This record gives sequence, C-alpha cells and structure tokens, in this order.
Amino acid sequence: MGLQASKDLKTRYKREQQKGKFGAFALNLAFGYDVSFGWGTPAEAREAAMAYCKSSSAQALGPLGIEARKWAKQRGLEKCTVIDTHAPD
Repeated sequence: MGLQASKDLKTRYKREQQKGKFGAFALNLAFGYDVSFGWGTPAEAREAAMAYCKSSSAQALGPLGIEARKWAKQRGLEKCTVIDTHAPD
C-alpha cells in the first residue's frame, strides 16, 4: 500500500463515514485506491469502491503506451481488491 493510501485509510476514509451507513476501501497493486461512503449495505459499499478503483486504474493506464499498459496488465497492477468495509457505530 502506498503512503497516501495508508494515510487516507487511517484518516479521511473513517472520518467521512456516515453513521448507520457502510463504506469500503479498495486498492490496486500499483498503489492506486478509491473509497465509497454512505451505502445501505456492505455489498453495495464494496461494489462502489471496486467500481471507483477500477475507473481510477483505467485512467492511470490511459496515458501509457501500449507496451506499458500490456506490461502493467500482465502483472495485474490494475486489479483492485477491497481491503476494508466499515460502518461507524
């Protein structure tokens, strides 16, 4: 996990959660990440975080040349994983 992702996981991500709602934190192997807030169920929160993370991954790969994108995809660097689902008390 990258430094900024680690910082946001510990601060902004939990601070911006809404009481009684769910959020999730997803990241990829290239240190990209994204979060979701305010969902009614854990599954919705995870799906939203994954969608945001995948979109961020695609945007990061866009400016690269075809060989660089191929290299990144062969190593799975664009694939996202939810690492936390959170609902404040």
